[in-house]
Amino acid sequence: MIEKIIIITITTANIFSFLLILLDKYLSKNQLKRIPENQLFFLALLGGWFLGTIGMKLTRHKTSKRSFQIKYLISSSLNIVIIFLFFFSTKIGWW
Repeated sequence: MIEKIIIITITTANIFSFLLILLDKYLSKNQLKRIPENQLFFLALLGGWFLGTIGMKLTRHKTSKRSFQIKYLISSSLNIVIIFLFFFSTKIGWW
């Protein structure tokens, strides 16, 4: 049951990350109010880093902002570690 919740969360976070990157690119081009970076970091932490990264590469958005890239990498890495620890802990019976 918990695995299904995690898969749904990761899938949803990926879709929202991709869409928010596209939206932020549009807002940036039209000089409108932007998506806060913390929202993008939070979605990466929830597992949305994969499609978020693809969206950034496709639109060339936030790819040259080094401080954002470092924080996004940290959020993504934390997500990977959390997911790995969760699945590892279920295999050895911590849950």
